Amino acid sequence: MIVVIAILAILILIAVPTYNVVSDRIKQSTYESKVQNIISHAETFAENTNNFVFDVGTLIEQGLLEADNESGEYLDPRNGRDMRCDIINVVFENNQYVASITESETCYTNEELQNLFGMFEIKNFF
Repeated sequence: MIVVIAILAILILIAVPTYNVVSDRIKQSTYESKVQNIISHAETFAENTNNFVFDVGTLIEQGLLEADNESGEYLDPRNGRDMRCDIINVVFENNQYVASITESETCYTNEELQNLFGMFEIKNFF
């Protein structure tokens, strides 16, 4: 009986860290997929509206992204953080729109976003 318990303990000691590594990789991959989805929709939104600074919540409100739950949250799969307040900045660079995301714990109104981050840059336009 002690030998069986010892073998089970060794198996658990091997399995738990492996599970954690695999789980973390899946969460990171899911996060990267969500970010690519945000970037893709953000570039389209900026091109169609000429709005170059906004948050993830704006894309949800416009119906371009689907919230993860009925509360309207867009959750980071790595840690459960709500990404709705994350700031998206889009620039026109090399004849294409390029979006970047900055994590933000503070939700700003659209007016505040324009005042704080509203400067955009057009690179290599000509």
